Parts: sequence; C-alpha cells; structure tokens
Amino acid sequence: MAIRTFTPPIYLNSIVRRIWHTDFQLPDDYCQSIRILANGAPGLIFQHSDGHSAVQGAGDSLLPISYIYGQGIAPCVNSIRDSAFVCGFEFYPAALKYLFGIDASLLTNSLVELEYLIGRRINDQLLNACDTKSVVNLLCTLLAQNLAGRKSNGFVEESVRLIMKETAAITSATLPSHFNISKRQFQRRFKEHIGVCPETYIRIIRFQKSIHWLQNQHYRKINDISYALGYADQSYFNREFKFFSGYTPTEFLKTMTTQQPFYQRSEQSMVPLRILSY
Repeated sequence: MAIRTFTPPIYLNSIVRRIWHTDFQLPDDYCQSIRILANGAPGLIFQHSDGHSAVQGAGDSLLPISYIYGQGIAPCVNSIRDSAFVCGFEFYPAALKYLFGIDASLLTNSLVELEYLIGRRINDQLLNACDTKSVVNLLCTLLAQNLAGRKSNGFVEESVRLIMKETAAITSATLPSHFNISKRQFQRRFKEHIGVCPETYIRIIRFQKSIHWLQNQHYRKINDISYALGYADQSYFNREFKFFSGYTPTEFLKTMTTQQPFYQRSEQSMVPLRILSY
C-alpha cells in the first residue's frame, strides 16, 4: 500500500491541507485495522470496493461511501476488508463552518454522509469517475462551490495560529485577551468553528506535537518532551498520550518501527498524524 498525494488547488488553499489516495490490495479473508487519532482537524473520505463500502467502524457497521468527519478526541479503530480505493481530504481546523455553515461541534466524534450535506447524488458521480484525478477534481469543484461567498472568522484562525505557536505556554484563559472579547463569547465561537472547546484543542495540539518530537527524535529522554510542551509532569504526559492514542509514548515508538504508510516525516514543521496501521 502506497500513499499518493495531490497538491490542493490554489482556490482551496485556505480549506484543504492535503489530498491523498491509496489502494488497499488485501488477500481474501484479511482485515486491515487502522487506528484513528485526534489530529485537530476535520476531513472528507471517499472509499469503496466495487461500488460498496469497504470500511467498518465501531460495532462492525459499514461507513458511508463518502462522508465528512468532524474533530475526533478519543482514538477509534476502523477495519478495511477486501481490496479498496480510499481518497481523503485533510481540512484545516475551521473548514466545516466555512464550507457548510454548520456548527462544527455537531460533528465532533461523528461523521455525516456527504450527500446529506450537499443535497445531491454525489456518490454516483464519484463511482463513475474514470480515474483518481477525476475523483479529486470532482470533489475540489464541489468544495469550491460550497465555499463561494462564505467568509472566514479572523479571530478563530488567529487563535489556532497562537495555539500552534505557543502550545507549551498558552491557555484558554489568556486567549480571549488577544481579541478584546469576553471569555464566554470566545469559548462559544471557538467551539462553533473548531468543534471542540479551546482547552481540548490545546490538549490535542500538545499531543500531536509530542508525536512530532517522538518521530523526529527531538529529545534525549521522553520526559524532555513533557517538560518542553508544558505538561505538569511525566505521569500526566503519559496519561494524556494514552488518552489520545491508546498507547503510552514508549508503546507508540514501537509502532514506528513497523511500516506506517500514512506517516509523513518533516523535521521543519508538524505534520499531524491521524491514521496508524497495525
């Protein structure tokens, strides 16, 4: 299984972080399990095997062929059976509000069929597309049409930038002071656009930054990471890491010794990791 990417078109640069696709070529009666991690952003998935859903979620229920997923917090496990094509659009944090005008918190830890949001039979068009490039172009056109005329919320985007820049020191209590806005109003608008409250979003970004440090070996001892990212102590860091990933930091490092096709290494900037294969 190889992950291939498309560069998002310029007109979607503010919404789409990355577009990827892959073909799962699985033996008969084999099940590929993938663990979904909190990565701080929503996204879009189109997947199928001969026109039918190939991905099972919790309780062995089949996921929709195309769907939008919201912010995730606790990890979950999906399974892929049969050979399947999967295409994903990784959005920026506030994309759901800008694209569909919905309260993003309604999709936290959840998903919704793409057709339900856009009101047209998009699955038939996607399944009849002649190749992967046609699938991507069709979805890009659809997103651009939904984006037309919608305005971004500057203070929400700036809040996200501040959290990314000052992850170790920033708190939800200090954020409103940057925008001359009450704490209650800030909390409400942030959650409406991002899908989770500022406190939870900061926790997710700290977790993702700790993954980045572990992957790129930016530490001498693991407790160096907990100190640098502002965790109270090593024990708290371990609990937070396991809450968001299902692994302790040491156990997570062992997963990196196996092939992880969804992992992108970047020492210069953090690339959020959402999918682990095992």
